[in-house]
Amino acid sequence: MPPECALLGVEVPTGEVLDITRSGENLTSRLAGVPVRGTITAQGTFLMTGTGVPSANRTDTLTLTGSYLAPLTDGGTASINGVLTGSYARASDTGGQRCTVSSPFSATRD
Repeated sequence: MPPECALLGVEVPTGEVLDITRSGENLTSRLAGVPVRGTITAQGTFLMTGTGVPSANRTDTLTLTGSYLAPLTDGGTASINGVLTGSYARASDTGGQRCTVSSPFSATRD
């Protein structure tokens, strides 16, 4: 993790349940307390992003990009794979602090 991220107290969300709701091409979810919204294409690629409520003068923006893989057989398991990018910023009188962290992810449907 970049040293500037450690100064901001940033941790990439791990081990969290990502419960995505789909309505047509629109997707909604919540990750690490941040509401994320986006869309999915007919080819199964998706983009979701959201900005949390500033806390301790820090603003967290999360972006999920990836692909949905449908089950290969009836009763099979669907999955998603992609990259989670967290952009974190803390305002200050001296220009503030910023950092960005990216991490691959994968998930299966229960």
